[in-house]
Amino acid sequence: MASLCADLGAEADDLDRIVGAIDPAAWDAPTPAPRWTVRDQIAHLWCFDHRALLSLTDIVWTRVFAL
Repeated sequence: MASLCADLGAEADDLDRIVGAIDPAAWDAPTPAPRWTVRDQIAHLWCFDHRALLSLTDIVWTRVFAL
């Protein structure tokens, strides 16, 4: 479990580093996904990374929301 949390933390750090370098005007740029902007794609990645972290570290969240 600890290695999964470490991997997830490293992924989040990489994502933070990448998005930190995005020009503010680029957040609303389109992506290859129809009707999705860069902002939408990053929010999607963040949401599922956050859910993965909660499922590994928060038993109450896992029991209530991950069903």
